[in-house]
Amino acid sequence: MNNIRIDDSSKVIGKVRFGKDAYIAQGTIIRSHNDSVTIGNSSWVLENSVLIGTEQNPIKVGSKTVFGHKTVAIGAEIGDLCEIGNNTIFLPGSKIGNMCIFGEGTIVAKGMVIPSNSVVVGRPARVIRTLNDEDKKMIKKMRDNNILLDEFVENIFQYERGESTMTNLYEFNGKLPEVDDSVYIDNQAEITGDVVIGANSYIASGVRIIGNSHGPI
Repeated sequence: MNNIRIDDSSKVIGKVRFGKDAYIAQGTIIRSHNDSVTIGNSSWVLENSVLIGTEQNPIKVGSKTVFGHKTVAIGAEIGDLCEIGNNTIFLPGSKIGNMCIFGEGTIVAKGMVIPSNSVVVGRPARVIRTLNDEDKKMIKKMRDNNILLDEFVENIFQYERGESTMTNLYEFNGKLPEVDDSVYIDNQAEITGDVVIGANSYIASGVRIIGNSHGPI
């Protein structure tokens, strides 16, 4: 549908609105509570990233924005043509303008507003300058020299998670994990030993939690 690509190893939970040519890479999790995630045309979310939207703090991503590997965004609004470095974290209520560049590992604080055409780095984030001509050329080059923005073409995807079988819980030193019945554990995750997991938690693919000393996790 409109050339949207969602890798088989990624997880899309809930109702998500994708623009045409959106791409969701391997290991990425997108979780939408009550129709709270929108991702624009030709935006990419690269490997092992996590995007979570809620009614109070939805995720809204513009067009031709690229999230680097292991990016986390929780209830953030991010504009068009942004270039986001690996391991960047956006906390709830943060609002990002158009054509911003983020250095790797940046943490954008709760409620922070970043104007368009900003270069942003740091933990916590700080704007160090506005974009120069070289920055703009780089953004254009990374998009095949085309930064024109088409009208948003909405494609609604609704995914529901499958049942969690709880078969990947393992005993260690006589202790078995204590897991609430409402928890979802992906069949490629492992929980071992002295671990307690509370209600409505989500344990994604590839996660390993091991409780083997110093009390429970």
